[in-house]
Amino acid sequence: MAVSVRYDYEVPEGMEEIIIPPCTYAVFPNVVEALNRLYSEWLPTSGCELANQPCIENYLAPGSKIEQELWVPIVKK
Repeated sequence: MAVSVRYDYEVPEGMEEIIIPPCTYAVFPNVVEALNRLYSEWLPTSGCELANQPCIENYLAPGSKIEQELWVPIVKK
């Protein structure tokens, strides 16, 4: 799983830049709850399967209704 931020400057020492190719993502609020339900509930009924790309934890700005999201890369079966 990747934790990421948009950053338009030189990559700081000790960090790594990873460019993720375009993909379709299912986006779930609340990372912990999403991880618990992803395999047991959502994937079996979605008609999708995981794509071969990293999941992304997206942390939103302070004060947002949702604090974080889980972006899960998917492809149609």
